[in-house]
Amino acid sequence: MNIALATTWADRLYDLGNVPASRIRMEPAPGTATMEDVTRLHDTE
Repeated sequence: MNIALATTWADRLYDLGNVPASRIRMEPAPGTATMEDVTRLHDTE
């Protein structure tokens, strides 16, 4: 399935290599993370 045609999150996660939903962060929203967010999350986990 082409990711542009995916209609559900399950379809999109499958197209991305069957990424487990538990790996997707909702805060910050997908696609909006800054380097500061990455550093902060890395330092706290």
